[in-house]
Amino acid sequence: MLGINSLFRWEKPGAGYLLAGSLLYLIGTIIVTIACNVPLNDALAAVDPSSADAGRVWTDYLKKWTAWNHLRTGAALAAAALFIVGLCRAASPFDFSSSQSVVASDVHNITA
Repeated sequence: MLGINSLFRWEKPGAGYLLAGSLLYLIGTIIVTIACNVPLNDALAAVDPSSADAGRVWTDYLKKWTAWNHLRTGAALAAAALFIVGLCRAASPFDFSSSQSVVASDVHNITA
């Protein structure tokens, strides 16, 4: 919802960060869970624990699931950071786009 809202408010400060965070969260957490972690869980559930290759299947499962989980965790943290930056930019009373020109004119007035 935040990503869709940022598209309609693209000219507002922070909109790009909110859109990037939304896309990263969608792809890095939800899609990874659906496409990678859930099928691994389903494959593991189908293995007979008393079979000869159950140990090998469990070891392979742990390696793959852990790797995808690390990716998912990193994506969630990066998305959260983008959300924080975007929301801070959106809520800030300070206009970042014109701050340099104000500072430059203040410096000019002081030196003149």
